[in-house]
Amino acid sequence: MAGSRVNGRSLLAWTYYCGRANRRHGTMHNGTGGLHACKTAVAEFEKACDPGNVIGMLVDVDKRVVAFDLDGRVQGACEIPGEKPLYVITQMDTPWDHVELRKPSLEEAPPANLEALTGALLDASKGEALHW
Repeated sequence: MAGSRVNGRSLLAWTYYCGRANRRHGTMHNGTGGLHACKTAVAEFEKACDPGNVIGMLVDVDKRVVAFDLDGRVQGACEIPGEKPLYVITQMDTPWDHVELRKPSLEEAPPANLEALTGALLDASKGEALHW
């Protein structure tokens, strides 16, 4: 996604919010990392603003469950309700941000990510409304 009129917070999406690189404090709404789902902040994740950070996403399309990790450390997993197609997007925060999208094999997924898909899931319906 790109453009000044596009805001990831306004999407009906399940995203890893990276946080704000220039903020030492904040909330999962704006500052720290977090799971954002359907215009809500659901759970705090680690901030992913350092050069070289890798955000991983593992999806079980049959069960409609997604698990996110940062540098191989599971952050959380949640169900994606509905039957509509799933799309992968990314959003840049500044012109200096860099992203590389890769599709590794399932065998390369950390075992903890596979376990997260079948473990306790975060409840996206209990998120706090995002403000923009």
